[in-house]
Order: sequence, then C-alpha cells, then structure tokens
Amino acid sequence: MIYSVNSKSWKVLEDTFSSDSLEGWHSGVLINNHLLHWRFWSPTKRKRRIGCFDVCSEQWNEDVLLPPYYYDPTHQNYLLDIGVLHGSLFSSFENRVDSCYDVWVMREYADQQSWLKLLSITISDDLVLHGGVVPVACCRPGSSKVLLRQRNKARLFWYDKEDNAINNAEVPCLWEHEPYICNGSLVTLPDLYA
Repeated sequence: MIYSVNSKSWKVLEDTFSSDSLEGWHSGVLINNHLLHWRFWSPTKRKRRIGCFDVCSEQWNEDVLLPPYYYDPTHQNYLLDIGVLHGSLFSSFENRVDSCYDVWVMREYADQQSWLKLLSITISDDLVLHGGVVPVACCRPGSSKVLLRQRNKARLFWYDKEDNAINNAEVPCLWEHEPYICNGSLVTLPDLYA
C-alpha cells in the first residue's frame, strides 16, 4: 500500500510478491529520495537479499547486489543490516570465518564493483558487541574514526580504524533508547492537521 500526500489517499498495488520473507519491514532504507530498500530472506537460496522499490514508478527494481564476498561459498557471511551513510547504501555483516563484523559502503549506487569495505572489527571476548555494529557517521575526511552504534542497543562508540580502538561516545540522556539518524528531505510536507 502506498500513501500519497498530494492526493491524501491510499493506493493498493496488485503485485505478485515473491515467497521471500521481508525482514525489518518497518525500516525501509531510502536512497536518492525515491528508492526504498529492505532485507529479504530467500528460503530457496538460503541467503538474504536487498529488494528495491521505486516510489516514483511504483515498481520493484532488480535486487541490489551485495559485495562479491557475500556470495562466495567459502565464506560464512551473515547480512545483519542495511542503511544509509552520507547518502550511500551500506551493509553490515557478521563474518563468521574471520570472527569479525564487516561494514561495506556502495560508492556508486547499483554498481556491485563499487562496494568498499569501510571497516572490520574483530570479535573478541573483551569486546562485547553482540549483534553487530551499525555505522552512524564518519569523522571529517582523512580521519580514521567512525561513529558506530551497537546493533539493537543504545550504545554509541567511536571506532578508530587505524589502531582498532573503541571509545564510548558519551551522549547524555540516551539510556536505553536506540538512536536514529534523521536526514533532511527536498519534499515539503503539507500541514496534515490544517
């Protein structure tokens, strides 16, 4: 179902939907101000995939291909999350062969060869990051620091890629609330309560 702010009405799309199950349906990832992405689980392939819905054409596009190493059968990479980092699509993985969390960023949208590994954090007993990590922001250009949040937790921390150091990011009054990043939009929403 699609809601149009202009016509103030809902539209039901009669589309044959695959048997793959949608994960995280409440949190689609918006790229280029019109392409919504979700994670899907494909039971036949026993892999996750990224589905893309074009809001303008109201059509499902071809899947966005993940980094090539995800499809390598010798690796055991578990897709944890997708999101937006500075306008680019990112994907985070649990790399079970190397016991680390990897974060990849797609520099050129829809170009599988443009995936770049942003960071890799080794999972160790003294580093309790159960569930994975999600990038929130990168420091200024040339810096090796990335602001991360622990997946499904309220914990924010700075990660320095050069020396593999982690420092908590002190955010007053965060407590147990999961932080979200809000991006501006070029679309002006009308006053819905007028």
